[in-house]
Amino acid sequence: MDGNIAPNLYSQSIFGNSLITTKILSFLSLSDIKNFRLVSKSWSHQGLPSLRKVSFMKTNLVTLIPYMKLMEADNEIFVHSNFTICHDTNYADSAQRKETILRLFKILNERRLGNVRFLRIIMGNSDLAFLRRVLCLMPHLNTLEIIVGSNAKVEENGDEEIKNCDSDLTKLKTSSLKTIAFMFANVANKQAEQVIGPVFDTFFPNDSTPWKLEKVEILDKSKNSVIGGNVMNRINRWKVKTLTNVQLMYSGTSSLKQLTLSHSSLTILKVGVVSWSDLALLRTALAKHSGTLSVLEVEVSTKTTLSPNTRCTKPSTFDIPTLPRLRKLVYAVGKLPVHLLSGSRWCGSGMTKHYEALAILEDLSFLDYMNISQIIEGGQVAFSKKFPSLTHLELKLCGGYNRFHDIFFSNIRKNVEIPQIEMFFMELPNWGSRGQFDSLVKRISKIFPNVDYPRFDAEIGHSCR
Repeated sequence: MDGNIAPNLYSQSIFGNSLITTKILSFLSLSDIKNFRLVSKSWSHQGLPSLRKVSFMKTNLVTLIPYMKLMEADNEIFVHSNFTICHDTNYADSAQRKETILRLFKILNERRLGNVRFLRIIMGNSDLAFLRRVLCLMPHLNTLEIIVGSNAKVEENGDEEIKNCDSDLTKLKTSSLKTIAFMFANVANKQAEQVIGPVFDTFFPNDSTPWKLEKVEILDKSKNSVIGGNVMNRINRWKVKTLTNVQLMYSGTSSLKQLTLSHSSLTILKVGVVSWSDLALLRTALAKHSGTLSVLEVEVSTKTTLSPNTRCTKPSTFDIPTLPRLRKLVYAVGKLPVHLLSGSRWCGSGMTKHYEALAILEDLSFLDYMNISQIIEGGQVAFSKKFPSLTHLELKLCGGYNRFHDIFFSNIRKNVEIPQIEMFFMELPNWGSRGQFDSLVKRISKIFPNVDYPRFDAEIGHSCR
């Protein structure tokens, strides 16, 4: 620092620039941002947008009652835009909670103190009529997240007082809703269907279709589940044209089928834990959206490589369709997560021996089920034919492959170059010795000469996960 310049002048030059301030605030925690806003009125104003992004208010009586008192006493109090409702009519204070929650959102709506942008609903034994009325008080809602746990169910009778209330308070306004997320935790197919149907019928009746919906996220960890497919089926019935982003963290057969039936053109697609046996469905889905996809993230699971009629090392015949607008590709191969294997016919001594056998093989290149390495092997001509716009590539081998395995580049010719790639990331569970690591990094640098700073995730000689 120049000794002739006072420290306060540096402070003024930094925090007087909104771009610099916003960048700094993006790295701070919630408590740090709150402290930042206490410094001055100017800093309080600058820190407010960042605080709204990272703060979530849980609607329970412990926090709601004092918050309500402050809000009613002073209109200048900070108003949250992100809320979480854990709703269960089995709570002893359920009636008081419902009354307080409705009063809160009525005040926010009537005084226009702040627009609720994000709502997370954690369902227990839930009264959907009550939750619908809450949603009606959020005309500017952007994101609706619904979490369905093992104890979730729908209360059949509902709240008669709410059902018979003023019609203006039961009219859903979904014109601002752009993101819908469903998360299912240890939920059976039958139980999920008993919740999914009523939720869609109550929250999104025929006159309340979210026509501006852009993004759908579904997280379902159940084995052999059709839950994600059922949710996508409901969304496909809306026939919205604005949906461009679908993220399926665990992609079963039914979910992939719904992707092939979508009425929209996706630009972003993220599919996780795709079974080896579902690759044909995946290809159909990619072909359908090939003209618009700009970001593709795929994780192929090795779960179904062990079956009575299939050898685990059988070569894949997968041929990815040409994706002319694809800019970013993230491709991961790995074992099915242990928590998904538990209790299934795949988890036992046979599967354990299978994985142990895979771990000691010298060549695991057969795990490249989408044959990306073959495209790289073809050099710039073959690569640009499949991915003419691709500049960002990420390759990952996940799971418990404890030895060093280079499944992507071990069979690539030494003179191969693909100059169109500008950003590259690679993850392996183990990078072997320092010599093996250095050799692979050097090889990757030659294949992608225009990548200035390739990124690698691992510890040399140890598992990185």
